[in-house]
Amino acid sequence: MGAPAGGFGGELGTLSLFDLGQLLHLNRATGCLAVTRDGGRGYLFFQDGQIINALDDDRREGEEAACAVFGWREGRFEFRSEPPGGAHLIHESTTAIMLEAARRLDESDGAATGTTDRLRERQGAMEALREVFHQVTRDARVSAAAPHIPAGALLEALVAAGDALLFRPGAAARLLSDGRWGDATTTPLTAAEHAELRAWLLEDAEEGDRRTRVATRGGRTLAVTPLGAGATESLWVRPARLEPPDPDALEGPLDTLHAMLDRGGVVLAGGPSVESARRLLHALAALAARRRSATVALVTDDPTYRAPEGGDVVLHVHPAEAQFVLEALAPGVLALDVTARSLPGAASLVIAMVVAGDLATLPVRWRAALPAAAHAQAEALHEAGPVGLVLAEPVTADDRIAFIAQTTAPRATARAPRQARDAAGPASLPRG
Repeated sequence: MGAPAGGFGGELGTLSLFDLGQLLHLNRATGCLAVTRDGGRGYLFFQDGQIINALDDDRREGEEAACAVFGWREGRFEFRSEPPGGAHLIHESTTAIMLEAARRLDESDGAATGTTDRLRERQGAMEALREVFHQVTRDARVSAAAPHIPAGALLEALVAAGDALLFRPGAAARLLSDGRWGDATTTPLTAAEHAELRAWLLEDAEEGDRRTRVATRGGRTLAVTPLGAGATESLWVRPARLEPPDPDALEGPLDTLHAMLDRGGVVLAGGPSVESARRLLHALAALAARRRSATVALVTDDPTYRAPEGGDVVLHVHPAEAQFVLEALAPGVLALDVTARSLPGAASLVIAMVVAGDLATLPVRWRAALPAAAHAQAEALHEAGPVGLVLAEPVTADDRIAFIAQTTAPRATARAPRQARDAAGPASLPRG
Protein backbone atom coordinates (compact mmCIF):
# COMPACT_ATOMS: atom_id res chain seq x y z
CA MET A 1 0.00 0.00 0.00
CA GLY A 2 1.61 3.27 -1.18
CA ALA A 3 1.72 6.18 1.23
CA PRO A 4 2.13 9.63 -0.31
CA ALA A 5 2.64 12.37 2.26
CA GLY A 6 -0.68 13.24 3.83
CA GLY A 7 -2.40 10.09 2.51
CA PHE A 8 -2.19 6.50 1.33
CA GLY A 9 -3.20 4.46 -1.69
CA GLY A 10 -3.27 1.03 -3.21
CA GLU A 11 -5.27 -1.50 -5.22
CA LEU A 12 -8.78 -2.59 -4.36
CA GLY A 13 -8.90 -6.30 -3.59
CA THR A 14 -7.47 -7.09 -0.19
CA LEU A 15 -9.18 -3.92 1.00
CA SER A 16 -12.63 -2.99 -0.28
CA LEU A 17 -14.09 0.49 -0.38
CA PHE A 18 -16.29 -0.54 2.52
CA ASP A 19 -13.16 -1.36 4.56
CA LEU A 20 -11.66 2.01 3.65
CA GLY A 21 -14.89 3.82 4.48
CA GLN A 22 -14.99 2.23 7.93
CA LEU A 23 -11.30 3.01 8.48
CA LEU A 24 -11.77 6.69 7.61
CA HIS A 25 -14.96 6.87 9.68
CA LEU A 26 -13.31 5.37 12.78
CA ASN A 27 -10.39 7.76 12.53
CA ARG A 28 -12.52 10.85 11.94
CA ALA A 29 -10.55 11.53 8.76
CA THR A 30 -10.97 14.64 6.63
CA GLY A 31 -10.01 14.47 2.96
CA CYS A 32 -10.82 12.93 -0.40
CA LEU A 33 -10.87 9.23 -1.30
CA ALA A 34 -10.34 9.04 -5.09
CA VAL A 35 -11.02 5.77 -6.93
CA THR A 36 -9.94 4.98 -10.49
CA ARG A 37 -11.16 2.11 -12.64
CA ASP A 38 -11.10 1.54 -16.43
CA GLY A 39 -10.32 5.20 -17.04
CA GLY A 40 -13.22 6.40 -14.86
CA ARG A 41 -12.92 8.24 -11.56
CA GLY A 42 -15.08 8.51 -8.47
CA TYR A 43 -14.65 10.62 -5.35
CA LEU A 44 -15.81 10.29 -1.74
CA PHE A 45 -15.35 13.41 0.40
CA PHE A 46 -14.97 13.01 4.18
CA GLN A 47 -15.15 15.52 7.01
CA ASP A 48 -14.35 14.24 10.50
CA GLY A 49 -15.11 10.70 9.34
CA GLN A 50 -18.48 11.54 7.81
CA ILE A 51 -19.11 11.37 4.08
CA ILE A 52 -20.34 14.82 3.09
CA ASN A 53 -20.40 14.43 -0.70
CA ALA A 54 -19.49 12.14 -3.58
CA LEU A 55 -18.99 12.34 -7.32
CA ASP A 56 -19.30 9.36 -9.66
CA ASP A 57 -18.46 8.58 -13.29
CA ASP A 58 -21.73 10.14 -14.51
CA ARG A 59 -20.99 13.43 -12.67
CA ARG A 60 -23.79 12.72 -10.19
CA GLU A 61 -23.32 14.10 -6.69
CA GLY A 62 -24.63 13.23 -3.24
CA GLU A 63 -25.93 9.93 -1.85
CA GLU A 64 -26.65 8.30 -5.23
CA ALA A 65 -23.09 8.93 -6.33
CA ALA A 66 -21.69 7.58 -3.04
CA CYS A 67 -23.69 4.33 -3.36
CA ALA A 68 -22.51 3.93 -6.95
CA VAL A 69 -18.84 4.40 -6.06
CA PHE A 70 -19.03 1.98 -3.11
CA GLY A 71 -20.21 -0.63 -5.61
CA TRP A 72 -16.83 -0.57 -7.39
CA ARG A 73 -14.90 -3.74 -6.60
CA GLU A 74 -11.80 -3.25 -8.73
CA GLY A 75 -9.49 -0.35 -9.35
CA ARG A 76 -7.03 1.81 -7.52
CA PHE A 77 -7.70 4.10 -4.56
CA GLU A 78 -5.86 7.05 -3.07
CA PHE A 79 -6.78 9.01 0.03
CA ARG A 80 -5.43 12.51 0.56
CA SER A 81 -5.80 14.54 3.72
CA GLU A 82 -7.09 17.95 2.66
CA PRO A 83 -9.31 20.70 4.04
CA PRO A 84 -13.03 20.12 3.56
CA GLY A 85 -14.57 22.08 0.71
CA GLY A 86 -17.53 22.14 -1.62
CA ALA A 87 -21.17 21.40 -1.00
CA HIS A 88 -22.32 19.32 1.97
CA LEU A 89 -24.90 17.20 0.12
CA ILE A 90 -24.93 14.02 2.23
CA HIS A 91 -26.45 14.19 5.70
CA GLU A 92 -26.79 10.46 6.50
CA SER A 93 -24.01 8.87 8.57
CA THR A 94 -21.11 7.09 6.88
CA THR A 95 -22.34 3.76 8.26
CA ALA A 96 -25.86 4.36 6.92
CA ILE A 97 -24.52 5.25 3.46
CA MET A 98 -22.34 2.15 3.33
CA LEU A 99 -25.17 -0.13 4.50
CA GLU A 100 -27.45 1.29 1.82
CA ALA A 101 -24.72 0.80 -0.80
CA ALA A 102 -24.20 -2.79 0.40
CA ARG A 103 -27.97 -3.49 0.23
CA ARG A 104 -28.10 -2.24 -3.36
CA LEU A 105 -25.06 -4.34 -4.23
CA ASP A 106 -26.73 -7.45 -2.77
CA GLU A 107 -29.89 -6.75 -4.76
CA SER A 108 -27.97 -6.28 -7.99
CA ASP A 109 -26.13 -9.59 -7.35
CA GLY A 110 -29.40 -11.35 -6.62
CA ALA A 111 -28.22 -12.37 -3.14
CA ALA A 112 -30.46 -12.25 -0.08
CA THR A 113 -27.45 -11.73 2.18
CA GLY A 114 -23.80 -11.15 1.48
CA THR A 115 -22.12 -7.77 1.33
CA THR A 116 -24.36 -6.28 4.03
CA ASP A 117 -23.64 -9.11 6.50
CA ARG A 118 -19.93 -9.07 5.75
CA LEU A 119 -19.89 -5.32 6.30
CA ARG A 120 -21.46 -5.73 9.75
CA GLU A 121 -19.08 -8.56 10.63
CA ARG A 122 -15.94 -6.66 9.62
CA GLN A 123 -16.63 -3.55 11.64
CA GLY A 124 -14.70 -5.04 14.54
CA ALA A 125 -11.81 -6.05 12.29
CA MET A 126 -11.30 -2.43 11.32
CA GLU A 127 -9.71 -1.76 14.69
CA ALA A 128 -6.64 -3.68 13.47
CA LEU A 129 -6.24 -1.21 10.60
CA ARG A 130 -6.40 1.85 12.79
CA GLU A 131 -2.72 1.68 13.67
CA VAL A 132 -1.83 1.69 9.94
CA PHE A 133 -3.81 4.87 9.47
CA HIS A 134 -2.37 6.46 12.61
CA GLN A 135 1.17 5.71 11.40
CA VAL A 136 0.41 7.30 8.01
CA THR A 137 -0.99 10.47 9.56
CA ARG A 138 1.90 10.67 12.08
CA ASP A 139 4.42 10.38 9.21
CA ALA A 140 2.57 13.07 7.24
CA ARG A 141 2.67 15.46 10.21
CA VAL A 142 6.39 14.85 10.70
CA SER A 143 7.09 15.45 6.99
CA ALA A 144 4.96 18.59 6.90
CA ALA A 145 6.71 19.98 9.95
CA ALA A 146 10.20 19.50 8.45
CA PRO A 147 10.88 22.73 6.53
CA HIS A 148 13.69 21.22 4.46
CA ILE A 149 11.25 18.84 2.68
CA PRO A 150 8.14 20.96 2.17
CA ALA A 151 8.04 20.01 -1.52
CA GLY A 152 7.79 16.35 -0.59
CA ALA A 153 4.94 16.95 1.83
CA LEU A 154 3.29 20.35 1.53
CA LEU A 155 3.33 20.42 -2.27
CA GLU A 156 0.94 17.46 -2.23
CA ALA A 157 -1.76 19.94 -1.19
CA LEU A 158 -1.47 21.84 -4.50
CA VAL A 159 -4.04 19.97 -6.58
CA ALA A 160 -6.32 22.57 -8.20
CA ALA A 161 -6.12 25.94 -9.90
CA GLY A 162 -6.29 28.56 -7.16
CA ASP A 163 -4.37 26.50 -4.60
CA ALA A 164 -1.17 28.17 -3.39
CA LEU A 165 1.55 27.94 -0.77
CA LEU A 166 3.31 30.96 0.71
CA PHE A 167 6.74 30.47 2.31
CA ARG A 168 8.28 33.28 4.38
CA PRO A 169 11.35 33.16 6.63
CA GLY A 170 10.38 33.36 10.28
CA ALA A 171 6.76 32.27 9.67
CA ALA A 172 4.86 29.03 9.25
CA ALA A 173 3.99 28.09 5.68
CA ARG A 174 0.50 29.19 4.65
CA LEU A 175 -1.85 27.22 2.38
CA LEU A 176 -4.63 28.65 0.19
CA SER A 177 -7.20 25.97 -0.65
CA ASP A 178 -10.85 26.31 -1.68
CA GLY A 179 -10.50 30.07 -1.31
CA ARG A 180 -9.47 29.88 2.38
CA TRP A 181 -6.08 30.52 3.99
CA GLY A 182 -4.72 28.37 6.79
CA ASP A 183 -1.41 27.35 8.38
CA ALA A 184 0.19 24.47 6.48
CA THR A 185 2.66 23.79 9.31
CA THR A 186 3.14 24.83 12.91
CA THR A 187 6.92 25.28 12.58
CA PRO A 188 8.28 28.65 11.39
CA LEU A 189 10.74 28.54 8.52
CA THR A 190 14.21 29.74 9.52
CA ALA A 191 16.21 32.00 7.22
CA ALA A 192 18.60 29.14 6.40
CA GLU A 193 15.74 26.76 5.62
CA HIS A 194 14.09 29.39 3.44
CA ALA A 195 17.34 29.85 1.50
CA GLU A 196 17.62 26.06 1.05
CA LEU A 197 14.02 25.88 -0.16
CA ARG A 198 14.55 28.79 -2.55
CA ALA A 199 17.63 27.17 -4.08
CA TRP A 200 15.72 23.90 -4.56
CA LEU A 201 12.64 25.50 -6.12
CA LEU A 202 14.37 28.14 -8.25
CA GLU A 203 17.75 26.47 -8.83
CA ASP A 204 19.89 28.97 -10.78
CA ALA A 205 17.74 32.06 -10.20
CA GLU A 206 19.81 35.01 -9.07
CA GLU A 207 18.99 37.09 -6.03
CA GLY A 208 16.55 39.82 -7.01
CA ASP A 209 15.15 37.90 -10.01
CA ARG A 210 11.38 38.37 -9.78
CA ARG A 211 10.35 36.22 -12.72
CA THR A 212 7.86 33.38 -12.33
CA ARG A 213 9.53 30.07 -13.13
CA VAL A 214 7.90 26.76 -13.94
CA ALA A 215 9.63 23.67 -12.58
CA THR A 216 8.84 20.07 -11.70
CA ARG A 217 9.53 19.43 -8.03
CA GLY A 218 8.31 16.65 -5.78
CA GLY A 219 6.38 15.12 -8.66
CA ARG A 220 4.47 18.38 -9.29
CA THR A 221 4.73 20.99 -12.03
CA LEU A 222 4.81 24.29 -10.17
CA ALA A 223 4.88 28.02 -10.84
CA VAL A 224 7.23 29.68 -8.34
CA THR A 225 7.27 33.47 -7.94
CA PRO A 226 9.63 35.32 -5.57
CA LEU A 227 7.92 38.23 -3.80
CA GLY A 228 9.88 40.98 -2.07
CA ALA A 229 13.63 40.83 -1.58
CA GLY A 230 16.33 39.93 0.92
CA ALA A 231 15.29 38.92 4.42
CA THR A 232 11.62 39.69 3.68
CA GLU A 233 11.39 37.63 0.47
CA SER A 234 8.47 35.21 0.19
CA LEU A 235 7.93 32.38 -2.27
CA TRP A 236 4.53 32.09 -3.94
CA VAL A 237 4.04 28.50 -5.21
CA ARG A 238 1.08 27.36 -7.35
CA PRO A 239 0.15 24.37 -9.55
CA ALA A 240 1.11 24.86 -13.21
CA ARG A 241 0.23 23.35 -16.58
CA LEU A 242 -2.95 21.75 -15.33
CA GLU A 243 -5.48 20.25 -17.73
CA PRO A 244 -7.47 23.12 -19.27
CA PRO A 245 -11.09 23.46 -18.08
CA ASP A 246 -13.49 21.19 -19.96
CA PRO A 247 -15.96 23.18 -22.11
CA ASP A 248 -18.58 20.52 -21.28
CA ALA A 249 -18.47 21.79 -17.69
CA LEU A 250 -20.01 25.12 -18.77
CA GLU A 251 -23.52 25.51 -17.30
CA GLY A 252 -25.72 28.38 -18.38
CA PRO A 253 -27.41 29.80 -21.52
CA LEU A 254 -25.35 27.73 -23.98
CA ASP A 255 -27.34 28.83 -27.05
CA THR A 256 -26.47 32.46 -26.30
CA LEU A 257 -22.83 31.55 -25.70
CA HIS A 258 -22.54 29.53 -28.91
CA ALA A 259 -24.06 32.38 -30.91
CA MET A 260 -21.46 34.79 -29.47
CA LEU A 261 -18.53 32.56 -30.36
CA ASP A 262 -19.84 31.72 -33.83
CA ARG A 263 -20.63 35.35 -34.68
CA GLY A 264 -17.20 36.65 -33.67
CA GLY A 265 -16.30 40.13 -32.53
CA VAL A 266 -15.56 40.72 -28.86
CA VAL A 267 -16.51 38.47 -25.96
CA LEU A 268 -15.61 39.65 -22.44
CA ALA A 269 -15.14 36.70 -20.06
CA GLY A 270 -15.32 37.73 -16.43
CA GLY A 271 -15.58 36.47 -12.90
CA PRO A 272 -15.45 37.84 -9.36
CA SER A 273 -11.88 36.59 -8.89
CA VAL A 274 -8.84 36.10 -11.10
CA GLU A 275 -9.22 32.34 -10.68
CA SER A 276 -12.88 32.24 -11.81
CA ALA A 277 -12.28 34.63 -14.72
CA ARG A 278 -9.19 32.74 -15.92
CA ARG A 279 -10.99 29.42 -15.71
CA LEU A 280 -13.84 30.81 -17.84
CA LEU A 281 -11.41 32.33 -20.37
CA HIS A 282 -9.66 29.01 -20.95
CA ALA A 283 -12.96 27.11 -21.17
CA LEU A 284 -14.22 29.57 -23.80
CA ALA A 285 -10.96 29.32 -25.75
CA ALA A 286 -11.29 25.53 -25.77
CA LEU A 287 -14.93 25.79 -26.83
CA ALA A 288 -14.00 28.23 -29.62
CA ALA A 289 -11.32 25.80 -30.80
CA ARG A 290 -13.97 23.09 -30.93
CA ARG A 291 -16.56 25.19 -32.81
CA ARG A 292 -14.40 27.22 -35.19
CA SER A 293 -11.90 26.08 -37.79
CA ALA A 294 -9.26 28.64 -36.94
CA THR A 295 -5.98 29.14 -35.16
CA VAL A 296 -6.54 29.95 -31.47
CA ALA A 297 -3.87 32.00 -29.69
CA LEU A 298 -3.87 32.35 -25.89
CA VAL A 299 -1.86 35.44 -25.00
CA THR A 300 -0.80 34.99 -21.39
CA ASP A 301 2.21 34.72 -19.14
CA ASP A 302 0.26 32.75 -16.54
CA PRO A 303 1.32 29.06 -16.46
CA THR A 304 -1.75 27.65 -14.65
CA TYR A 305 -3.23 25.78 -17.63
CA ARG A 306 -1.87 24.00 -20.67
CA ALA A 307 -3.26 25.00 -24.04
CA PRO A 308 -6.36 22.97 -24.99
CA GLU A 309 -6.36 20.72 -28.02
CA GLY A 310 -8.62 21.32 -31.00
CA GLY A 311 -9.00 23.69 -33.92
CA ASP A 312 -6.21 24.01 -36.44
CA VAL A 313 -3.59 25.25 -33.94
CA VAL A 314 -3.97 26.13 -30.27
CA LEU A 315 -0.96 27.70 -28.60
CA HIS A 316 0.21 29.82 -25.70
CA VAL A 317 1.87 33.09 -26.64
CA HIS A 318 3.84 35.17 -24.14
CA PRO A 319 2.85 38.88 -24.22
CA ALA A 320 6.45 39.91 -24.96
CA GLU A 321 6.39 37.84 -28.15
CA ALA A 322 2.75 38.40 -29.05
CA GLN A 323 3.11 41.00 -31.79
CA PHE A 324 5.66 39.05 -33.81
CA VAL A 325 4.00 35.63 -33.37
CA LEU A 326 0.45 36.86 -34.03
CA GLU A 327 1.45 38.78 -37.15
CA ALA A 328 3.03 35.61 -38.50
CA LEU A 329 0.13 33.31 -37.60
CA ALA A 330 -2.83 35.69 -38.06
CA PRO A 331 -5.00 33.69 -35.63
CA GLY A 332 -8.74 33.60 -36.09
CA VAL A 333 -9.35 33.55 -32.32
CA LEU A 334 -7.39 35.66 -29.85
CA ALA A 335 -7.83 34.97 -26.11
CA LEU A 336 -6.28 37.60 -23.83
CA ASP A 337 -5.39 36.94 -20.20
CA VAL A 338 -5.60 39.78 -17.68
CA THR A 339 -1.80 39.90 -17.75
CA ALA A 340 -1.76 40.59 -21.51
CA ARG A 341 -2.78 44.24 -21.54
CA SER A 342 -2.68 44.84 -25.27
CA LEU A 343 -4.58 43.99 -28.45
CA PRO A 344 -1.94 42.58 -30.79
CA GLY A 345 -2.87 41.41 -34.27
CA ALA A 346 -6.30 41.10 -35.88
CA ALA A 347 -8.75 38.28 -35.21
CA SER A 348 -12.35 37.54 -36.09
CA LEU A 349 -13.01 36.64 -32.43
CA VAL A 350 -11.38 38.29 -29.41
CA ILE A 351 -12.04 36.77 -25.97
CA ALA A 352 -10.73 39.03 -23.21
CA MET A 353 -10.52 38.19 -19.52
CA VAL A 354 -11.89 40.68 -17.00
CA VAL A 355 -12.12 40.50 -13.21
CA ALA A 356 -15.52 41.94 -12.30
CA GLY A 357 -18.49 41.14 -10.08
CA ASP A 358 -21.35 41.81 -12.51
CA LEU A 359 -22.06 41.87 -16.24
CA ALA A 360 -22.62 45.61 -16.48
CA THR A 361 -19.10 46.50 -15.35
CA LEU A 362 -17.26 44.12 -17.72
CA PRO A 363 -16.71 46.68 -20.54
CA VAL A 364 -15.57 49.40 -18.11
CA ARG A 365 -13.20 47.06 -16.29
CA TRP A 366 -11.75 45.79 -19.57
CA ARG A 367 -11.02 49.28 -20.82
CA ALA A 368 -9.47 50.22 -17.46
CA ALA A 369 -7.10 47.23 -17.67
CA LEU A 370 -5.79 48.26 -21.10
CA PRO A 371 -2.96 50.74 -21.62
CA ALA A 372 -3.93 54.09 -23.14
CA ALA A 373 -2.42 53.09 -26.48
CA ALA A 374 -4.98 50.26 -26.83
CA HIS A 375 -8.07 52.33 -25.93
CA ALA A 376 -8.76 53.37 -29.52
CA GLN A 377 -8.51 49.75 -30.66
CA ALA A 378 -10.89 48.63 -27.92
CA GLU A 379 -13.33 51.41 -28.82
CA ALA A 380 -13.27 50.40 -32.48
CA LEU A 381 -13.95 46.76 -31.60
CA HIS A 382 -16.81 47.82 -29.33
CA GLU A 383 -18.40 49.95 -32.05
CA ALA A 384 -17.93 47.42 -34.84
CA GLY A 385 -20.53 44.97 -33.58
CA PRO A 386 -22.34 43.55 -30.55
CA VAL A 387 -20.18 42.66 -27.55
CA GLY A 388 -20.74 39.38 -25.74
CA LEU A 389 -20.65 39.50 -21.94
CA VAL A 390 -20.11 36.25 -20.02
CA LEU A 391 -19.77 36.16 -16.23
CA ALA A 392 -18.75 33.08 -14.24
CA GLU A 393 -19.91 32.35 -10.73
CA PRO A 394 -17.27 31.88 -7.99
CA VAL A 395 -15.21 28.71 -8.38
CA THR A 396 -16.70 25.68 -6.60
CA ALA A 397 -15.13 22.41 -5.49
CA ASP A 398 -16.61 20.52 -8.46
CA ASP A 399 -15.82 20.93 -12.15
CA ARG A 400 -18.86 23.09 -13.00
CA ILE A 401 -18.38 26.50 -14.60
CA ALA A 402 -21.73 28.15 -14.02
CA PHE A 403 -22.22 31.39 -15.97
CA ILE A 404 -24.66 34.03 -17.14
CA ALA A 405 -24.45 35.78 -20.53
CA GLN A 406 -25.95 38.55 -22.60
CA THR A 407 -25.12 40.52 -25.74
CA THR A 408 -24.87 44.32 -25.83
CA ALA A 409 -25.80 46.39 -28.86
CA PRO A 410 -22.87 47.99 -30.72
CA ARG A 411 -22.26 51.59 -29.71
CA ALA A 412 -22.62 52.73 -33.32
CA THR A 413 -26.26 51.57 -33.25
CA ALA A 414 -26.90 53.36 -29.98
CA ARG A 415 -25.52 56.61 -31.43
CA ALA A 416 -27.42 56.39 -34.74
CA PRO A 417 -30.49 58.45 -33.69
CA ARG A 418 -28.30 61.32 -32.47
CA GLN A 419 -26.18 61.24 -35.64
CA ALA A 420 -29.36 61.42 -37.75
CA ARG A 421 -30.57 64.46 -35.78
CA ASP A 422 -27.20 66.17 -36.15
CA ALA A 423 -27.26 65.60 -39.91
CA ALA A 424 -30.77 67.11 -40.18
CA GLY A 425 -29.65 70.31 -38.44
CA PRO A 426 -31.50 72.14 -35.67
CA ALA A 427 -35.18 71.38 -35.37
CA SER A 428 -37.56 74.18 -36.34
CA LEU A 429 -39.88 75.54 -33.68
CA PRO A 430 -43.63 75.32 -34.27
CA ARG A 431 -45.23 78.59 -35.19
CA GLY A 432 -47.79 80.02 -32.94
